[in-house]
Amino acid sequence: NFGGTNNFGTLYEFNYLTSTLTKKIDCSATLGGKSYNSLVQFTNGKLYGTLNNGSFSDGGTLISFDTSSNAAVKLIDFQSAINGANPQSSLTKTTSGRIFGLTKNGGVNGAGTLFEYFPTSNTITKLIDFSSTNGKNPIGAMIEAPNGKLYGTTDKGGTSDLGTIFEFNPTGNVFTKKIDN
Repeated sequence: NFGGTNNFGTLYEFNYLTSTLTKKIDCSATLGGKSYNSLVQFTNGKLYGTLNNGSFSDGGTLISFDTSSNAAVKLIDFQSAINGANPQSSLTKTTSGRIFGLTKNGGVNGAGTLFEYFPTSNTITKLIDFSSTNGKNPIGAMIEAPNGKLYGTTDKGGTSDLGTIFEFNPTGNVFTKKIDN
């Protein structure tokens, strides 16, 4: 999340066979700021990820990276109450091919959001607004369990304001707080 030409970090490729690192792009405020996250590959071959700050309203962006042209494109601006702000976790691609993500801030409560991204239409749908009750400021990527449900954590919120562990069922978009930390 630091370094590179703009001091916003870089996107790089590591070749494990030759142990070489190749810089692909320099992140920038225009593209969406700093990255704390990994990229996921969609069926169209492009990689998708989030940048934490910069761009419209300094809320970060969702970007794509085309490995054949080495071009990064800003696709979505995070706009606080509308769809969240400041994503700090990697997107999660489910075994069914759906892509979900989290923002640390924004949403109607300012506590973050859970969203789904649709690469074919380049749209985002906010599914959950985090709150002091169900957890605030989600951190870390969600993981998909063998039951098909996604699990994640929040940094704050819950009964003691020490965060929560949550479950999200993509079938029906059902959110359940599982544990108060």
